[in-house]
Amino acid sequence: MQATLKETITYNAVQALPQLRLGTVRPKEAGYAWAERFDIFGRSFRFVEGLARKYAPGPLWITYAGQRSLLLLTVAHVRYVLERSPDPFAADPEIKKSRLSHFEPEAATIARGEDWERKSAINHELLQPMPVAEVVAEEVATLLDRPLLTWQPFGEAFERIARRLVLGDAAAADAEVSEWLAQLQEDADRRLPAYGDRFPLLMARIAEYVKKAEPGSLAGRAASIPGATGQLPHALFAIQDTTAINTYRALALIRAHANVSAQTRENVSDMMANETYAEAALQEAMRLFPTTPIYYRTAVRDTTIDGTEVPEGTLVIIPNGFHHRDRRGHPHANQFTPSQWLNDNGEPAGEDWAYNHFSHGPQYCTGRSLALDVAVAALRTLLGRRLTLRHPALNPDRPLPYFLNHFTITLAVH
Repeated sequence: MQATLKETITYNAVQALPQLRLGTVRPKEAGYAWAERFDIFGRSFRFVEGLARKYAPGPLWITYAGQRSLLLLTVAHVRYVLERSPDPFAADPEIKKSRLSHFEPEAATIARGEDWERKSAINHELLQPMPVAEVVAEEVATLLDRPLLTWQPFGEAFERIARRLVLGDAAAADAEVSEWLAQLQEDADRRLPAYGDRFPLLMARIAEYVKKAEPGSLAGRAASIPGATGQLPHALFAIQDTTAINTYRALALIRAHANVSAQTRENVSDMMANETYAEAALQEAMRLFPTTPIYYRTAVRDTTIDGTEVPEGTLVIIPNGFHHRDRRGHPHANQFTPSQWLNDNGEPAGEDWAYNHFSHGPQYCTGRSLALDVAVAALRTLLGRRLTLRHPALNPDRPLPYFLNHFTITLAVH
C-alpha cells in the first residue's frame, strides 16, 4: 500500500517538520508552547488515525523526511518488528544515530550485531536493581519548601538525582556535568558537528567519578565492568530528562484526578500509597504522553513484514503517539486509567504491545526498572504533602488532550 502525494506531504507537515521546532533530543520550551497552542500532537494523531482507517492493516509505504519508509498501523506489525530487533530491524537508523552519537556514541541503543550484544550484556550487569529511595526522597523533599512547584526546580532536582545515582554523592553539586550534557543534546538537535570540545570534557569528568568508584552508584559498578563507562551518559540523560518529564506529568495527572472520575471510577490519589498502583499511574502517564512519540527501526537486510517486501535500508516507523491512544482496542484511550496496568489481584498485568514507552522485545529499555523506581520514589514523597494542580486545567471526566507541556505545569504546595 502506498500513501498518496497529498497524504505524504500532510504526514511530513504534522510529524517530521514539527520535530525541528520541538527538539528531538532536548525539548525546546518555545517549541512546546507552539505545539500546545496549535494542537500539533492532536493533529498528528487524527491524521494517522485516518490513515489507519483507510489502509490498515498495512503496512503503508510513505516518504518520511526524504526517505522511503514503512508506517506500521497495527499492533501486530509493531510486535513483529520489535520481536525481530536488532536483526533484521535495527534501532540505529541514521535519523536517530546522527543525533544520539553527539552525546552517547557508545550507547547500546544505537548499536547492532555483536556490538549490540556486548553492550546489552554490559547494561544488564550495570543496571541491576539498586537502592534509590533515600537519594530521591532527599532531593525532591526540597521542592516542598516553596508555595509553588514549577518545572525549573523540579528539573534541577532530577539533575541532582541523576548525578548522585549515576556518578555518586560526590557529584551532587557538579552542575557542569548536567550542563555539558544538555549542551551536547542541543548541538545534536541543531545538527552541529559531533562532539566539539564538550564531549571529551564530559567523558573525562565521568571517568574521574568512575575512578572514585563510589559504592551505591552506577559509576562504582562501572569501575569493575569493562566498557561500562560509555553507557553512563545515557543513564544520566534517561534520569535527568526522560524520567523527570514523565514523573512531573504523572504528578499533574494524579492531582487532576484527586477525586473520583465519573468515567474511570478511580480515586487515584487515595490509591497512591500502594507502590504497585503508583507504578501503574506512572506507566499510564507515559502511555498518554510518551516522551518518544515515534520509534524508528531500519532493515539491515532484505526482509518482509506480513508479505510486504522490505528492502535493506528501509526506515520503519512505529507511531507510538497513535498506538497509545488508538480507540479501536482501548475504551479508555483518552482517560487516565492506571488500573488497566493491573490484573484483578492488583498485580502488574501482562504486556500490551500497543504501549511502547519502554519498548518490547530484545531491545526493550534495560533501564526500565531503574526509571520506575526513581519515579515512584519521587511521586510517593511528593504526594506526602497536599498539592493542588494550578495549571493546566485537566478535567478527569473529559478526554485528555494529546499533549501535556511539562514546562508550564504548576502545582500549589500546601
